[in-house]
Order: sequence, then structure tokens, then C-alpha cells
Amino acid sequence: MQKNKKIFILLLVLILINLNLQASPLNDLVLTIKQQQQKYIKLLYSPSERELFETNLKNTFPNYISDEQIKNFTNYLAEGKINKGVDYLISIFSTENISNTHSPAGRATEIVINDIVLPKIKREKNKKNDVGYSIIAGYLHYESVTIMDNTDGSIPGILLGFNWNTENLSLGVLIPYDILDFDTFDAQRTGVVAFGQYNRPIYDNLKLGITLNSNFITLIPNDGDGSNTFGGGISGSLLWEGRRFAPSAAISYQYNKDDSDLENNYQSLMKFGTNFGILITDNSFINVFGILSYNVSKYDIPDDMFFDVGLETSYNLTESFNLSGGYKKIVGFDDFKSDMFFLGASLKF
Repeated sequence: MQKNKKIFILLLVLILINLNLQASPLNDLVLTIKQQQQKYIKLLYSPSERELFETNLKNTFPNYISDEQIKNFTNYLAEGKINKGVDYLISIFSTENISNTHSPAGRATEIVINDIVLPKIKREKNKKNDVGYSIIAGYLHYESVTIMDNTDGSIPGILLGFNWNTENLSLGVLIPYDILDFDTFDAQRTGVVAFGQYNRPIYDNLKLGITLNSNFITLIPNDGDGSNTFGGGISGSLLWEGRRFAPSAAISYQYNKDDSDLENNYQSLMKFGTNFGILITDNSFINVFGILSYNVSKYDIPDDMFFDVGLETSYNLTESFNLSGGYKKIVGFDDFKSDMFFLGASLKF
């Protein structure tokens, strides 16, 4: 009778967690664990009850936690290490799940739309011959992140790139390196994004761009096993180049898959972006941009849509050397806040 009562309590707790996840997955899960921690510990003494717990946890969160991660989590609970178990959960929700914006897939798709596909005004039109040239570019960034309201972290990093251009074709690679430094976990993230882009004028000052890309990004936690993500996509853009203004728009489809044993270890993502470039002087520019990301994968996640909004300024010191800097913010998540500052430079030769 006592055993059945414990099982009933466990099932009730899992049902409550599942209902709460519809509004705020990570926050409600952590709160429930902390409030019911003694019940959780007691329910894990019996192997049969532990197996039932793990099965229900897997069924409740099939898109978030792998079998190995469930066992690691229940080990922490069984040992009475509630806080460490909670920290472990936060690390999973924040960096490893492919649906998260700061997963390897999220970083790859961010680079594609922000740094490759969406046209931004950087140089005065026709200031230098645009036939047969190369660009080496890079920027440093610092991102402040808050998960829930009590887990803070920062992501400093660098993005380096090289591309070779002809009149209509651009081929290039970008290499990110980021350090994820959070209260509850630490990791490094790096990889490569390769692309080919075809641009062609279609009417007066209107230009069409088509981009194909592929990417590999790896996440290396300082404590634990990492994950590798492979993917690619196709994108299109339109740019109108006026004398003082250069509005643009872009659409991108990206597919990524990681090497985890999660049931839904893939992501299908649509991105829609727009930018408004303003020529302030002959050598200074401002870009104001917004990007909508929509997860179209065939599984349910609580937050399937979010926005990037930002401002970038750019200044040409010479015909070949450009400096830029700006700010970007992610909005649209219940339990996630992000503010990024970046400073970059490019050399054209």
C-alpha cells in the first residue's frame, strides 16, 4: 500500500510538471524539483520505482533529455544532490538541446542569416571595383545571458571569415569560437560554416541573392561529453541600393542534426530577416535589422518562435579597411534573455 502511494505521488508530480511546461519549461521544472526534493529522493530508493520515474521522465520530455542524461539526473537525485541535479538540467536545456538558440545548431543558423545572407550596407556603392577581390573579416563579441531569473552567464567569442568574390559569385568560410561561461556550467563551441552566394541585378538598383551553406559545429563542455552538429540550408535575399538608403530582406531554411541519442535530434528552422541601411556620410553607415526565427520541426517545443533585433554602425577608414560595431538582443523567450555587443573589422584586397 505504501509503495502504491509513493508511485501515485510520483505520477502526480510528473503530470503537474508536464502541465506547467506548456508555459515555462525550465523554470517550472526546477521549482517543482526543489519544492518536492524529499519526495524525489525517497522515490528513487527502489529500483522499480526509479525505472518508472525514468520512463515517465523520458515520455514527458522526449525532445529535451536523452536516456544517458536522464540516468545522470536521477543519479544526482538518488544521492541527495538536488542542487547539482538542477544545475545539470539547466545545462541540458541551455546548450545541448538542438531546439535552443544557443545550441550548436542555433549558433550556425545565427551566423548564416546575420553574417552571410541578409545584405547590410558596409561600403559606398561603386567606391572600389567589385570584380575579383577577397575579404578577411572578424569580430569580437560579448553576450550577457540570463536563464530563468537566477542563472546568469556570459558568452565571449570571436568570428573569423574569409571570402573570395567575382562580379556575381562569392565563396567563403566562417569560423566561430565561443566560450560559454555560466553559473552552472562551462563549455566551448567552435566549428566552420561554408557558403556559396550568387548575386545578380534584376531591375535597376534591385539585386537578388541566392545562398547555399553547410556547417559543422561542436560543443565541448568542460565537464562531460560534447556533441557534434551537422547541417546546411538554402537562402534568398533582395537588396535595393539607393543613394542614401539600402533596404533589404531575406528568407532562409536551415536543417541541422546532431549526434545525440535524442528522439528528435534534428531542427528545421525558417528565418525571415529585414535590414534598413542608411548612408550617413560617404564613409559611415548605420544598419537597423530584425530577424524572425520559426522552428518548423515536426515536434512540439514550448518556444518555437523568437526575434533578433539590433543596430550596427560601420565606418570606412580607407577604401579597403572597415570598422564596425553594434548591439543585438534576442526577444520572445519566457525563460531566456540575451544581449550581445560586438566590434568587428574587415580588410578588402
